[in-house]
Amino acid sequence: MKLVFEVPVLLNVDIALKAKEIEELFKVYHQMTSEDVKSIFLDFPYLYCCPSHKIQKFLAEFRKYRLTKEQILNLSKNSGGLLGCKPSNLVGFFNYLKWEHEIKASEVVRILDDYPELALQNRQDMIKKKFNLIKKNNHDLSDIYLRNLFRRHPDLFLKSYASMQAKVTYLTRTLNMQL
Repeated sequence: MKLVFEVPVLLNVDIALKAKEIEELFKVYHQMTSEDVKSIFLDFPYLYCCPSHKIQKFLAEFRKYRLTKEQILNLSKNSGGLLGCKPSNLVGFFNYLKWEHEIKASEVVRILDDYPELALQNRQDMIKKKFNLIKKNNHDLSDIYLRNLFRRHPDLFLKSYASMQAKVTYLTRTLNMQL
């Protein structure tokens, strides 16, 4: 009941019906129990407000990238609202890293295990903009260097674009260092 007051949009939703529908989707796609879905709901109360077709697309993507039940729980609970975004954000994140930096999906899944909030970094092509910012300030960096930078230090890409600009500016102007 407390969640209804914290998330007023839940007043417009038939929670029992929506919970049954979402639980069925999670059960069909990943054999998850209703307790698992409820634990996701407690960490992401907007779950029952999301359209079913969007949740279905996310579950299909989770299956495509072979995420385990525990990985899905971790990503759904700790990403900061991945299930509330467009499914194309997650797909674009995997595709960009695969096509531009030749990072396998299994490696991306491993990184998302450690940094689940990284899954939201492709909103408005943010991950691409961050890589381009690094390239712009040091033209000598190879694609291999950038790929290894992301593999070893994905936490650098977690902050906002403005924060990354500030770091780059500090390094290049104040310390007179290259990236």
